[in-house]
Amino acid sequence: MNVAATTLPRTEPTVAEFLSALSGPAGRSLLFHWQGKPVRPGYHVTEIKQARVVGLDCGANVEAWTETFIQLFDVDSLPGEPARQITTGKFLAILGKFRADVGLAEPSKLTFEVSEPDHPLGLFAVSDITEAEGIVQVSLEPRPASCKPRDRWLEPAVDKPVTSSSSCCA
Repeated sequence: MNVAATTLPRTEPTVAEFLSALSGPAGRSLLFHWQGKPVRPGYHVTEIKQARVVGLDCGANVEAWTETFIQLFDVDSLPGEPARQITTGKFLAILGKFRADVGLAEPSKLTFEVSEPDHPLGLFAVSDITEAEGIVQVSLEPRPASCKPRDRWLEPAVDKPVTSSSSCCA
């Protein structure tokens, strides 16, 4: 097996880093982009979940982490409602309620679940956060599957090829 090494995905922000990026004036619009398009003005946060994940990777290594899932429902505004985005203040208040009632693990991995009506959820990671003219824009990219042993192997030497003597699977 001779597989060309690829660059690892860039580091994703933790929940704490994401919250820090949203700090500032509370009245700024918060606009998410996914699958090459912005969410519609009626989008809302439908659920926040946090889980302690324990698993066994393909190299027979026990893996464990905490992950926070924020679910976005990408829908149009209801008839008669103004078409406007959630503000950063409203979004942070929703997370504040979760923190108070459940407990928010701020160093946890952050995953967005996004869906339109009648479509399956997709898993996304934050790829970029920008701000201009009172709008905070968060770009989400699909979260691919990962071979953790291979990812660890690639970390120190991105240009090193995978060979048959360096199997990832147990």
